[in-house]
Amino acid sequence: MYDRPEVALLDEAITSHRARRFGSVLVGPMARRHKHFGVVTFEPHDPAGPWLYLSTALARAGRRASFVVVAEREDRRHVETLTQLAWRHVEGSMPPLEAGSLVPIGRPWLPSSPLTWVLVSPPYPLGPQWPSLTLPDGGWDLLWAQPIAWREAQFARAHGVAALQERFRVEGIRMASGQRASVV
Repeated sequence: MYDRPEVALLDEAITSHRARRFGSVLVGPMARRHKHFGVVTFEPHDPAGPWLYLSTALARAGRRASFVVVAEREDRRHVETLTQLAWRHVEGSMPPLEAGSLVPIGRPWLPSSPLTWVLVSPPYPLGPQWPSLTLPDGGWDLLWAQPIAWREAQFARAHGVAALQERFRVEGIRMASGQRASVV
């Protein structure tokens, strides 16, 4: 598991969690085209703490990116969502994903969740150290896949991502919640 430097870096920096397992890649094009791709589940030491899911890095245009999900509970859907985002990032005909990207995921984040989109942003929930951490060979972005509602995505398109994030701050949303109501 630790032959992937991004996994070792997260495991060393986030001491409140431990790498639990390396998720298998879903069958299909991702498994055929990116054999080393996977998702690592990080279990919280504190049972009340959030679960972390990390996709291994894939490169596009010379830049590697991994995506992270922060969740209240363990759920296989997070592996699927990260696989979907990684595929969109590396194989898509659209520009690569970056902070501020808004992505429909085509289904609820969790069963009966109103959140059906992802806002890609810096990994704020992991703490302020992340902008300064780099892999030994450089060139790596860690991006947070934050679940949002369709109305929030439309608000961000109309008013900007910063305005949406300010709404989140004012409302005091739980960052790991996959069942929260829209703030707009």
